Amino acid sequence: MRKNVSMLLTAAIVVMTLLMASCKEDSRLKRSIQEAKKECPVSIGMAGEMTDISYDEATNTVVIHYLMDEKLFNIDVMRKNTELLKEMAYGTMATAEGSFKQALDEMLGSGANLKLCWKGKESGKEMEFTLTSEEINNARKSGEAYANPLKMLENAISVTNQQAPMAVDEATTMTKLSIQGDFATYEYQIDETKVPFHKLVDMRDQMKENMRNAVFNNPDPAFKDFINLCKKANKGIAYKYVGMQSGNTCTIEFSLSEL
Repeated sequence: MRKNVSMLLTAAIVVMTLLMASCKEDSRLKRSIQEAKKECPVSIGMAGEMTDISYDEATNTVVIHYLMDEKLFNIDVMRKNTELLKEMAYGTMATAEGSFKQALDEMLGSGANLKLCWKGKESGKEMEFTLTSEEINNARKSGEAYANPLKMLENAISVTNQQAPMAVDEATTMTKLSIQGDFATYEYQIDETKVPFHKLVDMRDQMKENMRNAVFNNPDPAFKDFINLCKKANKGIAYKYVGMQSGNTCTIEFSLSEL
């Protein structure tokens, strides 16, 4: 499960992760980039790491490079969904606060563009896109156009579903993520020839406690942002297991108050 949840919002937080790290005590953009470069590589959770940041003076562009685990971030799929990734980035920028907001203000003050580059660890495949200074500025001014929490959650879910199904282990496959009532719900298919479904039902309470201790109490950076996004959208998080052969279901829920 953790491998699957850790990929949530990775595409959105890559922008935030770097810019928050790049904004130290110095106020000038170039100096901030130099300081951030010294910290590379920077983990963005199990999905990968930020490997480099640089400044292209010829085009006035901040360039960020990421090395990604392709089990969690499919380069081919993401390359076909750059507009959705951009929209997610706009939403993140529209809600910027604190050091992240300060970093964006530095970029806007310099009229700088932002170029994001991803590379797959296994295949070496690459994808990239650029956000112009004008696009960043428009996102900062957009308000509800990009910053609506429910819309941002829906976008994150769309990115995840573009990469489904995803195998968790030999018996379990994450088939989709969707909003079902008051919950953002991960749905898993269980091969009952390998795992008797009644065991999941019998162990539901213990599984929830294990999840709470292993995942929710010490979340991966990407999942932590997903939790915060669910809170803003007034949604809990649920895990629905469906037997491949029987169609039986077992659901584990974490209500909004438990997040």
